[in-house]
Amino acid sequence: MAYGVTPTGFVAKTVQEILADLRAEERARISEVLNTETSEPIGQLNAIYAESLGLIWEHAQAVYAAGTRNGASGFALDLIGALTGTLRRGATKSLVELTVNLNAGASCPIGSIVAEDGDASVRFVTLA
Repeated sequence: MAYGVTPTGFVAKTVQEILADLRAEERARISEVLNTETSEPIGQLNAIYAESLGLIWEHAQAVYAAGTRNGASGFALDLIGALTGTLRRGATKSLVELTVNLNAGASCPIGSIVAEDGDASVRFVTLA
């Protein structure tokens, strides 16, 4: 299987694939009977290396994705927009229909600021 940048996109190696490659290479270069089981020191070192290399593959995949409109976010998306001349617009207000649940006797006059239940950062100003 091809890994890295391919004609169909980016293919990252998994930790298990990296581990299998390490074991195969050690057996080819050192000894065909080399014990690489996880209970052995070599197997433990292989697991450490495979996890670290797996993180590198994950980061490589993230860098690749950051170069695409669908995979980029934040600053990476701004960079892609600058290349194409489509700069990000600033935040805009939205108009939504919402339901406000009030306790008995409470009111919600026009101009009240209400927040989403469970996320106070999502706020709306009532128009009616």
